[in-house]
Amino acid sequence: MAVDPINWRREMKKMIGSELAALKDEISQLRADLNTLTELVKILSANRVAEKEREISKSNNATNTPPSNPDSSISKKITPIHSNGNVSKAKTTIINREIHARHAAVFVQTAHNFRSKIKLSAMGKTIDAKSILMIMSMRLTKGTEVTIEAEGYDSRDAVKALINLIDNKFGE
Repeated sequence: MAVDPINWRREMKKMIGSELAALKDEISQLRADLNTLTELVKILSANRVAEKEREISKSNNATNTPPSNPDSSISKKITPIHSNGNVSKAKTTIINREIHARHAAVFVQTAHNFRSKIKLSAMGKTIDAKSILMIMSMRLTKGTEVTIEAEGYDSRDAVKALINLIDNKFGE
């Protein structure tokens, strides 16, 4: 029984082609997994840094901190936008029940409208305000005071837009 070289060659091409396609799919999935892990490492690193900063802050301020009023965090407080050259900063308080995925997406989309580097700080953590994963990891709830800081030529406009977004309950 002789093997037909033309048919054998076609069959080998099909086998190699399907195996190559499967390998490409695996590589794509591995890249996606790597990106997810990279984001998670960034979040964990930011959390560790924030914890260390809180520990240092607590040890430095342990003797000089007056007791806080528990109701003061729920009242809406806004400080004016402070600008120093290309850096702008403002504070506000979350008045929604919580920041969920839709709110985070709107926040990140608004932040991406500006070229400035934008940071959001709350609960002793500072994150990149243009990362939806970072925003979601903060678990911001009603009464949480947040600070938005932007650096760049359009920093004042960026801070103003994001503060207005929060103060207007993300357009709800």
